[in-house]
Amino acid sequence: MPRQAGSCRSCRTLGSMSHARFPLPPHLCDAHLAPGFSEFSGVVLEDLSAVHPEQRHWLFNYVLNQLTHSVKPKYRELAFNHLRRAQGALDAYHQLRRLLGEYGAPGKRARSYFPALDQAEICVSFAAQAFELSNKLLLLSGDTPVYQHASEQELTTLRSFYIACKHVANMLDGSQFEAPDTVVFWFTQEGLQSRKRGVLTYQSLANVLRELAYDASVLASYISPVPESGT
Repeated sequence: MPRQAGSCRSCRTLGSMSHARFPLPPHLCDAHLAPGFSEFSGVVLEDLSAVHPEQRHWLFNYVLNQLTHSVKPKYRELAFNHLRRAQGALDAYHQLRRLLGEYGAPGKRARSYFPALDQAEICVSFAAQAFELSNKLLLLSGDTPVYQHASEQELTTLRSFYIACKHVANMLDGSQFEAPDTVVFWFTQEGLQSRKRGVLTYQSLANVLRELAYDASVLASYISPVPESGT
């Protein structure tokens, strides 16, 4: 069947996802799939695979380092969960980078959009949680956060996007979604876009993950100075 004139380039492969064998026009893609869906053409994200060579091993490195060193349970549990989420955020970013890098290839657009959005939500949520846990660790140690790679504004935007992901059910109940929005945030060529929260640029996302990687790499190899009481 010939393609309809003016069809959404992202939806030309939508027929392979459903019983529909015709491309949807752009305004229907944007109204029923995601805002800006018809305009998004994929993007190449910064490669963070070399930010720290041990990033896939942070959690187990920490466990091994602590086997012979007694630490307070609260500190140990905070550090463990911080590293798990930091590692998960970087893993999700690598998957997101792969999916968005493939997005422009023939037959990849429509099928890659929502798997990529899933990874973006995981990345944002795990990164924000990791920073919350990092702040609790600093408070426990009597320190204050000092950021070398990300700005306070970038971290604030990250937290705002995370809160939206966390409370999506409440947002739907409270009619906080504005028509025709179907998702908490969506892809643009610049970054992750939200109607009420602005843009978390891809560069900002890379910056906060680089900050997170720095903290996690130090913590994973760090022998805690906080001893068990009585030791």
